[in-house]
Amino acid sequence: MDVKKGYNAGLDLLRAFMSFQVILCHFWDGAGTGWKIWLDFFRGYAVPVFMLMSFFLTEKTLISCDGKKIKKRLKRLLIPFLFWPFVYWFVFNIVNLWKSEYELGCSITDLLWQLFMGHTFNAAMWYQLDLILLTLFFVGILCFFKRYYMHIFYICMMAAWFFQYSGWNKQLFGGLRFEMTYPLGRLAEMLPYAVCGFAMARLRGHKDLGHTLVPGGGIIASILFIMLVRYYPVFVEIDGFGYSGFRRFFVAIALVALFYLLPFHKLPGAVLRLLYKSTRFTMGIYCMHLLVGQLLRVMFMELNIAVSPLKQCVLIYILCYIISYGLSKIPVAFVQKLVE
Repeated sequence: MDVKKGYNAGLDLLRAFMSFQVILCHFWDGAGTGWKIWLDFFRGYAVPVFMLMSFFLTEKTLISCDGKKIKKRLKRLLIPFLFWPFVYWFVFNIVNLWKSEYELGCSITDLLWQLFMGHTFNAAMWYQLDLILLTLFFVGILCFFKRYYMHIFYICMMAAWFFQYSGWNKQLFGGLRFEMTYPLGRLAEMLPYAVCGFAMARLRGHKDLGHTLVPGGGIIASILFIMLVRYYPVFVEIDGFGYSGFRRFFVAIALVALFYLLPFHKLPGAVLRLLYKSTRFTMGIYCMHLLVGQLLRVMFMELNIAVSPLKQCVLIYILCYIISYGLSKIPVAFVQKLVE
């Protein structure tokens, strides 16, 4: 299998790495020294990187205003968002019937909230909801403001920053019920990443700027900036819903720029194909990691097996990849869209 023309292995590696970071967010306490400190640092940037990359990679689809392409994109987002809740609900309730002490039972109300807001028993899917809403927002702006859309996007980004730093975003959505407060409160936090990813793709133009504008300088600058933010309080922290403020925004840009500029394109074709295959199922890993993680927790407790949280996270990632790979081999397009 040949990789697509223009394939960027660095971005795929970053996406796979951040999928593992999402697992760490939910199943690891961050304890440790040495290299583990860096794992703890990076896991706070997984969602910002995902949102920025999503709009960086779909800019051409969005700007085309092609109804078929946009419907295909929305379908790709909606299928996992609407299907996985039923899998979680069914499996968790089966486990709850067997052993209620694990408290995995889910009501019909929980299922409806999950389908509506993506934030009950599979809370990570709030991201998918925000991605869908922001995609619709971008399509609306692009189709109605064909000449001045970037001006509108920049104004909206500035408004989102103001909304965050003024505290209005926290005040408006902080008092809502749990199922709603994070998906809605994070819309203003995700908007700047979406605008930035889209703008970066527009600036890239028709040529691969990553390999024509001295990538070495960009790589060094990105690394130095990430280290600066890691060791010094460069940005003031503000109260929000986990992704507010400038710190995560600029580090996300640096991470995407770093992995985009790394010269993976010089690797042999066989290596690039291996990278493509090994980083292919980030969607499936993201969607099912909470389910697999909870089932592993139950299994370890039943068998009285002690496994360190970090090793559990590695095992969750591997199992999610294996399951995703198996589902991708089913010759049904709907099933394949659940993991790819």
